[in-house]
Parts: sequence; C-alpha cells; structure tokens
Amino acid sequence: MTKSSVKIYIYKFFGTLFLLCHVTSSFAGGVYLCPSKEGLAYQELPCRNNPQQKTLNTNPPPSAEQAPTQETEIVLTRDPDSQFLVDGTINDVGVKFLIDTGANITAIPEDIAKSAKLPMESQVVADTANGSTTDFKTTIYELKIGKTITLNNIPATIIKGNQALLGMNVLAKFDMTQKGDTLTLKLK
Repeated sequence: MTKSSVKIYIYKFFGTLFLLCHVTSSFAGGVYLCPSKEGLAYQELPCRNNPQQKTLNTNPPPSAEQAPTQETEIVLTRDPDSQFLVDGTINDVGVKFLIDTGANITAIPEDIAKSAKLPMESQVVADTANGSTTDFKTTIYELKIGKTITLNNIPATIIKGNQALLGMNVLAKFDMTQKGDTLTLKLK
C-alpha cells in the first residue's frame, strides 16, 4: 500500500509559470521522471513507452548520501586564473563548477537551474563579497561530480550569477589535499 501526500507550488520564473508537485510517499520504488505534454512530470508508475525513464528516490536517508561508485577520488589541476574547476551534472545537465571553499552552500546560476528543472523552494537573502542578494533555495536531486561521484538530494541556492559554485555543503563530504597546482578530492 502506498501512502502519499502532495503539495502543489506555483512559481513564476523568467516569465514562465511552473507548477511544482512535491510528493512524499512510502512507495518503496521511488518516483519516475517521465515526459508529459507539458515537459516532464513526476509519477509513481513507470513511464509508458520510454525506455530512458529516470527513477528518483523519494525516501532519501536523513542526510544526503553518495550513490555507489567505483572511484571516489578526483584530481584537479589549477587553471590559468589560479582556480580549480570540475565538470559535473545537475539532473543530467552539464555544469562546470568552481571549487569555492568560501561558499557555505552550492550555488547554481538561474539559466542552469532552469535547464535542470530545479524547484524554487523559498526566497533567501544572502550576504556575499559583492553585497546582499536575493536568491532561492532549491534541492538538487542528482549531482554528479567528475564522472564517478554521484550525490543525491543536495541543498543549494539559485543565484543571478553565471558561475556554478561547489560550496562547503558538498566539499565537506571530501578530504581535500592541495599540492602545488593539484587539488585532490577524495570522498570520505
């Protein structure tokens, strides 16, 4: 038997209205992200006629956990601007993250958030090095860092900037070692 509750939110984002259904469920199989007439929809039943369906777990552990992976280490080389960048994905949308140990939380630019269909959960005021700004809280259902590390249900913010920042809420899950122009991230 499945016990579910549904909360419906309506957001206006870049002039477009979005309907977000937040489903909590005791259904053990998770939720499927399936194509619909309006784009993508979450449902408890498998997608019809879609062999590339995606299952999202609706029963995450109390804290975000990593999915099983074969490799748990990423080695980065400092770029010409003396920064460390890492390729990744948010809900299967490609992203280049700046490693930012000064950011408390991972920050995603609005255009990437829109492409990754991230929900805008609530407004927050953030104090940054450039002053105060109004952002939105969100949750990243699937965050891949490099090619082998996957994290689920990661809190983040949607920002007005153009650079995705991998903040300490994610980086704290790694042992970080810097030697010269090399930074090694090893999953704890």
